Amino acid sequence: MNAKRLLLRIARCDNVVSHFNGKDTPCSKIIKSQNIYTIRDIQVPEPWRGAIDSAPILFISSNPSWNPDDDSPKGALPDGLIQDYYNTGFPDVFPKVRLKDGSPGKDFVKFWSMIRAHAAELLSSSPREVTPGRDFAISEVVHCKSRKEYGVSDCVRECTKKYLEDLLTLSAARIIMVLGDVTMDALKLDKESMPLKKEWFGKTRYIVWLPHPNAWTARKLSSIYSKKQLKEMREFLL
Repeated sequence: MNAKRLLLRIARCDNVVSHFNGKDTPCSKIIKSQNIYTIRDIQVPEPWRGAIDSAPILFISSNPSWNPDDDSPKGALPDGLIQDYYNTGFPDVFPKVRLKDGSPGKDFVKFWSMIRAHAAELLSSSPREVTPGRDFAISEVVHCKSRKEYGVSDCVRECTKKYLEDLLTLSAARIIMVLGDVTMDALKLDKESMPLKKEWFGKTRYIVWLPHPNAWTARKLSSIYSKKQLKEMREFLL
């Protein structure tokens, strides 16, 4: 699977094209949530962030959040710049976003801070020693952006059918962190069986469930899994 081709196939999703050509699709609700009326101005579907074909940890969540003020690529951007943006993964002001005017956002992105903390716990290091995009990548079961998972239930089956197999086959991750129940359901996994070591999309991996980073519950690996399980995950990652 060619990473560049898959990235653009997702970012230039034909369902988004169909929507702006006046056709109703399972994705129309989530696309409309951006209140954009031309394909040139919409923030394109987010394929992933980071080196998905080499990062040892992959986080999968429901869908990327939409921030109209950040510098996310829009439909008018050339293909090469979209590829560069998402393969780089994260801005140099991480865990803040970079805004359209080039300045850093005011606050840390809670989601980004939490997944870096998860990666650090798994790697037995401090968050500051973890390099986003290299030590971990992120992706989603639905690639179009919206706030608070708006429209996800309408299009999750369509999006996973179109892209999930190719994306997970491309991923080099030895450990896949599944974030939240919406994502678990989309992947047809049972969190009671986690952590699960299995052959999954062409590679032997550990699949690990964690609550969504925005959930008000215990989220640390060590608060959910035993010392023995955590030790096995860490050794498998080496």
